[in-house]
Amino acid sequence: MTLATLTCNDFAAHLGGVFRIEGDDQTFLPVTLVEASPLKYPGEQREPFTLVFRSASEQVLPQHLYAIDHDVIGRLEIFLVPLRRVEAGVEYAATFN
Repeated sequence: MTLATLTCNDFAAHLGGVFRIEGDDQTFLPVTLVEASPLKYPGEQREPFTLVFRSASEQVLPQHLYAIDHDVIGRLEIFLVPLRRVEAGVEYAATFN
């Protein structure tokens, strides 16, 4: 799968699934996909959507382009932005348009 062809439904099928964010030092931070939501404005090539991932770690990663790996979807480069601290860790958002 390529990032350009993935849709909100492709990710929604993996809600609750574990993705792995690769750090600069080749370590991996597991995150859970907790939200996959379409956005309310029309996109040119696909319907835009947003994803929210939750980490159980208290460490906050800076906004950055990260390699993310999933057993079914594969390896993707996704720009993640820290969204908020939650009781269980930190949430990160990615927006696709």
